[in-house]
Amino acid sequence: YGKEGATEYPDWLASIDLSDGGLYYYNAQYNVTNNNADSFIVEVIDAKTGNVVSSDSYSSGTLNAGEWIVKLMTYKGTEMCATTYSVKVEPAELAWSLSEFIGKEGFVKYTRNTAYVTYQNGPNLYLKDSSGAMLVYSYNLPTFQSGDMLDSFIGTYKDYNGTHEIIPVESTFSSFGNWGAQEPEVITLEQVTAENQNKYVDILKFIGT
Repeated sequence: YGKEGATEYPDWLASIDLSDGGLYYYNAQYNVTNNNADSFIVEVIDAKTGNVVSSDSYSSGTLNAGEWIVKLMTYKGTEMCATTYSVKVEPAELAWSLSEFIGKEGFVKYTRNTAYVTYQNGPNLYLKDSSGAMLVYSYNLPTFQSGDMLDSFIGTYKDYNGTHEIIPVESTFSSFGNWGAQEPEVITLEQVTAENQNKYVDILKFIGT
């Protein structure tokens, strides 16, 4: 060890919680753990230009949109060991409500405004927050329960024949707790309109003479 490209590393090697070849959205936050080394330096290099954009010994940092090479150099006595990580961060626009996805291009990150699951059926996941209801569509969705609360996920907007949809990055869902199973909203046949699309509803039937 002590040289770049080493296959065996010393137990004092500092570690960083980034995935080599990892794909992130909006930003990538990292933390360095010092395993009894004397010191370490984190060097961030623009992968396209080769320019060093930062070099410091902070134990945490943030990578914004771009393609980066992160080089972690750990020092112990007269020895140095380096590890490198190739990271790509896709740009994403922040959305504080489900309705803010509508019409957006590119990746959007839903954050802070709690959405909850009203209903899930196969690839169809119906969400609701204070701004309204939205369909999240994917065949690789995690399994949720009615009432599960979501505080963050990444997705792109799609207009499917006039229906609003979010196509998610399935690995980005962050959930916490459950508000309890949700009951459908009762509406009349006349209320089956575009304004009520994607809502979890029970249509009131009227039989008369």
